Amino acid sequence: MNFITEKKINLCGNKVNIVLFTKKHLYEPEYLSWLHDYETIKFLNLPEYHTPVSFEKVEQYIKNMIESKNHIFCALHDYENNRFIGTFKIGPIDWHAKNVNLGIMIGDKSFWGKGIAKEAFRLGIEFCFNELKMHKITGGCMKPNLGMCKVFEGLGFELEGCFKEQDFLEGKFSDHLHFGLLRERYDLKKG
Repeated sequence: MNFITEKKINLCGNKVNIVLFTKKHLYEPEYLSWLHDYETIKFLNLPEYHTPVSFEKVEQYIKNMIESKNHIFCALHDYENNRFIGTFKIGPIDWHAKNVNLGIMIGDKSFWGKGIAKEAFRLGIEFCFNELKMHKITGGCMKPNLGMCKVFEGLGFELEGCFKEQDFLEGKFSDHLHFGLLRERYDLKKG
């Protein structure tokens, strides 16, 4: 399967399904409302979104993601009722070096703290290693984002770097943590 041209994805877990993000998701009213909610976006390191981002800017971002050969932009759906609850980004993908970055935004706050991020990342890891044949998966977060740090550590990612005072959040500089997971380490952990 060639994901550069086909970009098909449907990953099913016990709590969440990951499907390809479509224009239908873009026009869901809650999507823009999530991007206008400070608590939802504060750890995304997108200061331009802290002043309500315009629909046109979001629309252009989605268009770029959908057309990209190095990103697979996905929607998170609650497994139980198929409700759109957030986004999951696979990319950028370095096809030559076989590494990829993963990112998540759970927009629907009623799903916070329920293990959605961990399951989504687990599904994303399996997809990237088994389907995309990646060698390494990376991810990062602001140090105050304790929930995301816990997700990375719980899935076997190793802290590879701490970029001192790289981010600026709520009037203070914050460290940015970079995590990595090698295929062989993940396979060993599973075995």
